[in-house]
Amino acid sequence: MAKKINKKKEITINDLALMINGLTVKVDDLATTVDGLTVKVDDLATTVDGLTVKVDDLEMTVEELARMTQRGFENTATKTDVTRIDIRLDHIENLLIRAHENRIEILEDKMRQVQTTLGQR
Repeated sequence: MAKKINKKKEITINDLALMINGLTVKVDDLATTVDGLTVKVDDLATTVDGLTVKVDDLEMTVEELARMTQRGFENTATKTDVTRIDIRLDHIENLLIRAHENRIEILEDKMRQVQTTLGQR
């Protein structure tokens, strides 16, 4: 019976050795997986850093566009300016119309004189 106990101990030791080898493989697999995850996390961090830079660039571009737009309106006429110009143009138009009306009346008067002189009237 003593031999059977020793064989059981040997089998148990062999089984333990196999189990330890199996655990070693599993630990190695886990280490590889953890290394892979570390690489993926590093890639994600790099991507996030790249996105942060792009957002900062975009923010700067939006601010530059806002400044450029503001500069574009600095010399733009206000509603009051446009109203003044409109009033002045109306005044000039009225002056031109009156001048033409006067010239037409003068021409009509001269035509009447010519017609009267020629006896056509």
